[in-house]
Order: sequence, then structure tokens, then C-alpha cells
Amino acid sequence: MIHDIKVFNPQGELLKVINGQKQMDLHYSAIAKSIAQSNWGIAANKNKKNVICSICKKELEGTANQITCKSTKCLRERVKVRLRYVSSLKGKQILPFTNKIICKECGKTVMKQSARAKYCSKKCANTFTGRINRKKNREIRISIGGAC
Repeated sequence: MIHDIKVFNPQGELLKVINGQKQMDLHYSAIAKSIAQSNWGIAANKNKKNVICSICKKELEGTANQITCKSTKCLRERVKVRLRYVSSLKGKQILPFTNKIICKECGKTVMKQSARAKYCSKKCANTFTGRINRKKNREIRISIGGAC
């Protein structure tokens, strides 16, 4: 709520009272119209479409990838459903170990899920990157004249 604005003359006498809420509504509507006609406003309204909430089945206007009506009850239920789905996948092996890789650190041949894997374990990855980083830091210190 915007309060009324009182206008006084230099002698301290009240000249007029302006309805602040009415003035704010007029000013806000003018700004809203100008933004709606800009490129940003057109792009923001383009993605709006009718969406049906997957929990309460209420129809509303929303974005294309919106799933719920964003009420606290529906959001809470959606989180519960999502957690149940994720926990049901935990025990299952999704991809078989089908790619044979050679570890860059220790040279072991290992079967991995990803063909882009470079190391057999997290330990090997950390030791490799640590060694490379120490080497780069040493080269930088030597190039600027510092001690090794």
C-alpha cells in the first residue's frame, strides 16, 4: 500500500493531497506496457503456455518445462516423488563396464563405463593432476626468477 502524498506551500499550508496508490498504479501500468512491447517482453511472453500440474491437475499458464503449479503442497509432493525415483535407481547398474582403458597414471588396464575415462580411480586422477600442477607452478616460478 502506498500512502497519500501531502503537498505544502512555503508557509506550511496544505495545498493538496495526492492519492499515492493511484499514482503508483498509473506509473506502473505505463512501465509495464513499455516493457511488454520491448524485445525482452515479447520473448518472455512467447514461452507461456497452458500447463497442467502433475500433482493437483490444476490448469494454469506457465513455461514449457513447468511440471507443478508451484504451490508449496505440490512442490513438496514433487520432491517426494523425485526422491523415490532416484532412490529406486541406486541399486541398479545402469551401464555395463564395456570400455577398456589404460590408466594415464599407473598404466593398469581397466574396464570402465565411459570411453572418455583416463584414470582407473579417483586416487590416480588426483595424483596425476597434482604432479602436473606442481610441475607448472615450478616452471612459472623459475620463469619469473623465484627459487625452486
